[in-house]
Amino acid sequence: MKVMAIGTLKPLTAEQRIAYLPAEVPATLQLYLDGKMEQFWMRDNEAGVIFLMTVDSVEEADRLLK
Repeated sequence: MKVMAIGTLKPLTAEQRIAYLPAEVPATLQLYLDGKMEQFWMRDNEAGVIFLMTVDSVEEADRLLK
């Protein structure tokens, strides 16, 4: 099943971004390498992200993204 997950990012300070991204980027890459995430895009003005996922259910997508 293909699922498009659309996330909204809260504005982050530079310090929050430095703390957040070192864990988030490898986790996103791992989902890609595992074949769960096909494509991903950043929304305009860094408002959020869009993930095109290949999963068994919407619940699986939700679980993987948490």
